[in-house]
Amino acid sequence: MAVIIRSGAFKVMCQHIELKKNTWYYRRRIPTFAQALYRNALTAKRPSQLYFSLKTDDKVMACKAADAETRRLDALWKSMEGRPEGTSALVSLALLEAHGLKPGDGIHHPEVPAISEFVDNLLGRYEPWEQPAKASPQDKLTVGILFGASIPRTLSDAKQKHFDLGKGPKGKTAEGQFDRAWRCLIGITGDIPLEQLRRDHANSFVSELLKTGVTGQTIRKYIAQIRPLIQTAILEFELGLKNAFDKVIIPNLLNGPSKPRYTYSDDEMRSIQRKCIDVDDERRWAIAMLSDSMCRLSEVIGLRKDEVFLEAEIPHSRLKPNDVRRLKTRTSARIVPLVGEALWAAKRAMCTDERVPLAFALDLDPSAVDQDVQRALRGAVALEPCNPSNFPAHPPW
Repeated sequence: MAVIIRSGAFKVMCQHIELKKNTWYYRRRIPTFAQALYRNALTAKRPSQLYFSLKTDDKVMACKAADAETRRLDALWKSMEGRPEGTSALVSLALLEAHGLKPGDGIHHPEVPAISEFVDNLLGRYEPWEQPAKASPQDKLTVGILFGASIPRTLSDAKQKHFDLGKGPKGKTAEGQFDRAWRCLIGITGDIPLEQLRRDHANSFVSELLKTGVTGQTIRKYIAQIRPLIQTAILEFELGLKNAFDKVIIPNLLNGPSKPRYTYSDDEMRSIQRKCIDVDDERRWAIAMLSDSMCRLSEVIGLRKDEVFLEAEIPHSRLKPNDVRRLKTRTSARIVPLVGEALWAAKRAMCTDERVPLAFALDLDPSAVDQDVQRALRGAVALEPCNPSNFPAHPPW
């Protein structure tokens, strides 16, 4: 166990990890009912704990890897205990591996004694005149895979295929949305085969998110992270299924609570611009650029000097992805004419140290920039809540 955050009386810790010779390791006790999954095929011993290297010396990366492994094990062990959705292919594969067997061995090596012994132990021995014991769905699946039946594709397989094809979330915000959506889904279904994914699971997904207090618009974004993942699996694995997350109904989507957005009036805009000229520092240059360019905050903060052309017939900036920030969409790459206070701000920014490549030498962290700009705005106009997104879609020029 390692401490991640320590603040006053609060302490956030990560379970199941330990540092050994500058490398983080994962250690976790195996519940008794699951120890058969990790049986040593040579010695037949059943280990009481898992212990392996996470292959990193970085605490944050180790915590993320441990969290992913813990969630995987939770889903696997929960499936082994028995869930109403049915069986788990992961349990079957783990049982075969623990006994030194592989899928299809029953067909390719039918004469191996270990195969018949495994089947007898799993389904029970009986004479021809005796009534065989009723096998559980999990045991039937395990024997089927041993004798060449297709392995059911699970949600984890879908996620892996989706990421392997480069379709995973792009950017920090999207990654956070995906992680939260994935944790919620796995918490509801476990790592079930895709054939067992039902519309009820999608509706439960929406219900669980509503309980957390998020808005319908946020839930729609979470669904937009899961739906393409399922669709990728259906296409790539040729499953012939319907996507359970297609056209999911979100109750009161348009009627839920939403964050109010205000727009600065023309008088307030002029007051802000006058304040920017009076104070005349990099924060105010950025605000002035926002006020008369209709650019996003990230676009302004990440603007490079070599993307500003003041000597052109029409002074302009050329917005494109660069080494410090990306653009929100492909169509966001564009030419922005510099007029009004945006032109003044660009001229002031271009007079700074030539060794600094950025037009506005501010903290590039989005939350820090947003707070920085809000503090500067509060000194210029008494509109609450002050926010850079309050600038109107069309500047007052």
